[in-house]
Amino acid sequence: MSSVLQGVAKPKWYQGVSWVDCGHGWMWRADEIELVTAPSVPDGGDLTEEPASLGPRWWADFASSMDALAGHDAGHPATRHTQYLTQKRITAKIHAAFGSSVDTKVDCWRAIHGDFV
Repeated sequence: MSSVLQGVAKPKWYQGVSWVDCGHGWMWRADEIELVTAPSVPDGGDLTEEPASLGPRWWADFASSMDALAGHDAGHPATRHTQYLTQKRITAKIHAAFGSSVDTKVDCWRAIHGDFV
């Protein structure tokens, strides 16, 4: 849960509510968080140059957040669509995109956001 991460830039969390939709067998959750008006990385793909809308402060916050995140022990594997992010899965994704000649060995695992893979 992101609320336990210290030193990582993120919106302030105010409150949350969850409920069960028995008719569908679903569980719902809604969180109220701080409104973020600062610019973000543009949607839609790969960055080929530094976005002009992101200034030095954004990059400094990003760098310090990644350092703090790297020092955090998640206590469990990251998941993407409920599938664990494993060496095998990461290798398959990279080889599908760039070919099997790419060395995909991960020597050091750190906490990540599941959307990265």
